[in-house]
Amino acid sequence: MKYSRTVFILGFIFVLCTSLGLAQAYKKAEKSTETMRKTREEITKAKTQKDKTMAALAQLMGQTSGNLQKPYKKFADELKDLEKSSDKVRKLATDMRAKNQDYFKAWEKELSEIQNPGLQEKAGQRRAEAVKKFEEVNPKMQSTRDVFVSFMANLQDIRSYLSADLSPGGIATISDMVKETQDQNKAVDDGIEKVMQALEEFAAEFSPQTS
Repeated sequence: MKYSRTVFILGFIFVLCTSLGLAQAYKKAEKSTETMRKTREEITKAKTQKDKTMAALAQLMGQTSGNLQKPYKKFADELKDLEKSSDKVRKLATDMRAKNQDYFKAWEKELSEIQNPGLQEKAGQRRAEAVKKFEEVNPKMQSTRDVFVSFMANLQDIRSYLSADLSPGGIATISDMVKETQDQNKAVDDGIEKVMQALEEFAAEFSPQTS
């Protein structure tokens, strides 16, 4: 009787510890999903702000006479907001990668607690697929970031240049740089589209459903 009770207690402890481990893995999955959702939302906001900045720049470049201060201030203000938005995306992207790594580690630990060999193998395959799928996101984010950094540098240089020479002649002399920035803007849009698609595909395949 005493032996049976001991076995029962040990069994209960084992099940409890296993359940707690699964709960921790699920919580990390939820955190990963939430951070990914926030990242996608902030990327969308940053793209909208980027479009506003480019529209303000186009308006400034199209005004070759009269008071240039007003359109310049509009451009400078929009660019400042874009800088803030891009900082948020950068921080969220870093947090997203960290949360996903935590999730994958918890998932790996969970594998060792699965007793059925066949199910353990399937779970391992799913984890490997998830890791591979997320790793496909990283190069897309990095290449988009590289183009975006150059794009932002040009916008900031334009702002600095015109702050010292806000005149029709000054505007005329930066037309080539503005054209280059417009081309970069298209490349950034292409990169954002690829990143968003990759994140959405990962979320659809591996994120826990809460509703």
